[in-house]
Amino acid sequence: MEDDIRRLRPKSSVTDQNYQQRLTSGQMAIRTLQGRLDNAVKRFCTILTENKALREEIDYLLKEM
Repeated sequence: MEDDIRRLRPKSSVTDQNYQQRLTSGQMAIRTLQGRLDNAVKRFCTILTENKALREEIDYLLKEM
């Protein structure tokens, strides 16, 4: 029966070990991308804060004139 199963399985079938490696590498890629996204969001928020301060300063200077 095992011979029949081996014969019926395609040669390109993924083994459990292959599947586990792909799953692990996929999870690592997700963690890496989430970290990058988190850093990008933090940088974006910092830039927005600086932008707000500059706009307030510009408004103040325009009113002062």
